[in-house]
Amino acid sequence: MNRIGEAIILAVGMTLLGWTIKSGIDNFSNKDRKVTIKGLAEREVKADQVTWSISTNEMGNDLPTLYENINVKIGKIKSFQQMKPEMMEEAIKNAQKTAEQFAKASESELGKIQTAGQGQFEIGDRDQNTPYIKKLRVVTTVTYSLKE
Repeated sequence: MNRIGEAIILAVGMTLLGWTIKSGIDNFSNKDRKVTIKGLAEREVKADQVTWSISTNEMGNDLPTLYENINVKIGKIKSFQQMKPEMMEEAIKNAQKTAEQFAKASESELGKIQTAGQGQFEIGDRDQNTPYIKKLRVVTTVTYSLKE
């Protein structure tokens, strides 16, 4: 009877070991399942002047007027900055939509973000005929894991 008990314990242990090894192999084979997507956001804005540097200079003899003029300039700069958070959010949402489509096509589920990077925030003319209309563009690159 003692040997039968030992054999049962050994069989259960070997079954658990096999199941653990199989689970590890499955996890290892699925660890490289990922999709890298680029998300794009573009906007057109009217501009009659483009200045690439963001430095400001104000001179005068009346301190309250100087502060007021400086605050007006800073407000203009901040209002442009850039629209940047909104456009980044839009680009990330566009990347996620595309990644979900890839996951669906591969009969997988979209997992967590593994890496994310922001490309350059570009400002350029829409075309040669309308230099007063600028195109703002940002591209994000996001890598998602895929789950079965």
